[in-house]
Amino acid sequence: MRHLSAVLLAAAMLIAGCTGQVVEETAAGGQAEKLEQLEAAHKQLIEERDKWKQKAEELSRQVQKLSEEKEIRNLVDLQARQVIAAMLAKDQAALKQLVAKDVTVSEDQLTFSDSESGKQTTYPFPEQAKDVRQRWYELQPDGRFVTGMEVYGDDALVAVLVMTFHKEGDTWRLESVANDI
Repeated sequence: MRHLSAVLLAAAMLIAGCTGQVVEETAAGGQAEKLEQLEAAHKQLIEERDKWKQKAEELSRQVQKLSEEKEIRNLVDLQARQVIAAMLAKDQAALKQLVAKDVTVSEDQLTFSDSESGKQTTYPFPEQAKDVRQRWYELQPDGRFVTGMEVYGDDALVAVLVMTFHKEGDTWRLESVANDI
């Protein structure tokens, strides 16, 4: 009987040992799989974070550009109003301070010279303006600033002046003007 008990005990230990090993291997395999899933999720989160960082940086650049554009718009709006006021007053001295180097100021008109084509364009001074309003503006890739200035007479819109400015040193100067309507 002792012999039978010893065999049963040995068989039980063998079975218990095998079962424990399977449990350990299953648990280790489950942990490894769980670890792989967590590492993949971590990698995905890092990629998403990097995409959001890029998006935030791009939006920050856009906000900066728009802020700079608005600042230029404010400066050029005042400059355009000064040009129109000087044209109405036929103030040649003031106009010479407001226009680009290659613009000629005469008694009743501005003459714009295109250095590339050699073509000259004249623009007569407006006769009247009761009110002036900026209708639109655009900062162009080449650094020029174009604005549409509405000029109102007594009761109606007289003209929309398309005015192009470029920066000379620290000052925006009128480079050309034309009628939109």
